[in-house]
Amino acid sequence: SIIQVHLNYLPPNIVSLMPSLCAGETFEAGGQIFDASNPVGAIYLTSAAGCDSIILVNATFGQGITATINETLCAGQTLTVGGTIFDAQNPGGTVTVASPSGCDTVYIVDLNFWPPNITSVRPILCTGQTYEAGGVVFDEANPDGILYLTSAAGCDSVIMVNVSFVPAFMTSIQETLCAGQSMTVAGVIFNEQHPSGTINLETNAGCDSIITVSLQFLPITLAGLVQEICYGDTLVIGSDIYHAQHTSGQTILSYPNGCDSLRLFVNINVLPVYLDTIEASIAAGEIFTLGNQTYSQSGTYVQNLTTTDGCDSTLVLVLDVASGTTDPQAMGIRFSPNPTNGKIVIQATQEAELPAHWSLLDAQGRVLIERGTGHEIDLSYLPSGVYWVRMLWRDRIATAKVIRE
Repeated sequence: SIIQVHLNYLPPNIVSLMPSLCAGETFEAGGQIFDASNPVGAIYLTSAAGCDSIILVNATFGQGITATINETLCAGQTLTVGGTIFDAQNPGGTVTVASPSGCDTVYIVDLNFWPPNITSVRPILCTGQTYEAGGVVFDEANPDGILYLTSAAGCDSVIMVNVSFVPAFMTSIQETLCAGQSMTVAGVIFNEQHPSGTINLETNAGCDSIITVSLQFLPITLAGLVQEICYGDTLVIGSDIYHAQHTSGQTILSYPNGCDSLRLFVNINVLPVYLDTIEASIAAGEIFTLGNQTYSQSGTYVQNLTTTDGCDSTLVLVLDVASGTTDPQAMGIRFSPNPTNGKIVIQATQEAELPAHWSLLDAQGRVLIERGTGHEIDLSYLPSGVYWVRMLWRDRIATAKVIRE
C-alpha cells in the first residue's frame, strides 16, 4: 500500500520588544524582569498550536536630564524653577521636575545677585540754580529726591539727591561723628585733629558763600574690669563670653548710633573648686556629725557644699569605726607635757605598744599632719587651742586631746 504524507509548517513566531525606560525602572515579560543591569534577553513561550514563540527584549534606559542654572539677578528679583522660588535668601538648591517622557529632569540652581547700586549726590548750588539728574530737575522748591535708573545689567540703580543751596551768607555744618571718622566738605577733610574751620566757596556761577564746619566726636572711654567667677561659670559682657578658658580680653561697647563708647579691658579670676578631706575616728556605737549629716559606720562620705563666695566645694569625710578601745590611757599611752607650747612626746608603759603611726587634727577634724611617724609631735608652729592626736595600731584606733598653750 502507498501512504502519501503532506505536511504544513507554521512559520516561527518571533517578536521583538524594545522598550525605552527611565533610569531605575524595570520591564517584565514572560515572567522575567529586565533592568539596567539586565537589559537584553530572549523569552521562549509555547503558542496554542504547541509551537514556540520567541520574544526578543532589548530595553534602553534614559538617564534623565541634569541642567545647571547659574545666573546673576538684580537685587530683589526671584527665579521660579519647578514651583520652587529662589531669591537672595534662597539662592541655590536642587529641583527635580518630571519631563513629558516620564524621566525626571534635575535642575541645579546657583544664583548670584547684583548688589543694590545706591549713590548719594549732594551738590552745593547758589540760590536760584538748578541741578538735573535722571531727567529730574532739583531746585530750592524740590531740593532732594530719589531717582531709580536701570544699569547695563538691567538692574535698578538708586541715586539719592540732596541739593544744598548756599546763599551769600554763612552756612554752618554742626554734626557729631564717631571717634576716628572724618567728613569731607568741598575737598577739605575734617577729623578729630581738624574738627572745625571755615571754607570760602565760589561756584561756576560766581556766587560766594562761607561754610563754617564744627564737628564733635563721641569719645571712647577706656576702662578695666577685674572680677571673680566660680569655675564652670561664665561672664557675658556685650557679645563676649568669659570663662575659665577665656579669662582676659577686650570688649567694645557701642553708643545707640553704632559708635564705639567703651573699650573695656577684662581680666577674670576663676575661683577653684575647693576639695577638703577630714579624717575622723569613733568607737563602735558612737555618731560623728558633719554639717547636718550624722555617720556611724566606717567609710568615705562626700558632701557638696557652697563656700562664702558662692562657689561649689566638696568635703570628703574618711571615717574609721574602731572595734577596740578608744581610750589611750587604758592602752598605756601618755602625752608629755600636755598642755605644751612646743613639742609633745607620745609615751607608753612597758606593757603598752606605741602606735604604728599617728595623725594630727584640728578641733574641726581637719587633718594637719597625716600618717606621722616617730614619737614627738611639734605644736610650736600652731596657734593656741585644742588638737587631737589619732593613733593607729593593727587592730584599733585611739584618739587623745592635746592642748597648745
